[in-house]
Amino acid sequence: MNISNSDTSRILNDEQISLVQETFALVEPIADDAAILFYDRLFTLDPSLRPLFKEDLAGQKKALMATLKIAVKGLTNLATIESAVQQLGERHARLRRHARPLRHRRRSLAVDP
Repeated sequence: MNISNSDTSRILNDEQISLVQETFALVEPIADDAAILFYDRLFTLDPSLRPLFKEDLAGQKKALMATLKIAVKGLTNLATIESAVQQLGERHARLRRHARPLRHRRRSLAVDP
């Protein structure tokens, strides 16, 4: 899959990209708290997902926020994050997490579901 800059414009316009990046800049200083909120909500929505993760989520929380940072920064040039996104997908596929419904992960990111 090859992604070009023109693909970005079909997904988000410049104003939307700026809004996402500005909003994420507000979240970065509270990254630990944001990650805690995400996983708390995820496991509340689907407790069956909890056993898929280590008891100590410190590393997972850092990985989540690092991945979000890469994705948000890459919105202006999707080609720069293409390989990282593919690798992430492959890792999750190997872990069989892809078989779980995505609706809870999406809802976990929602500010006001």
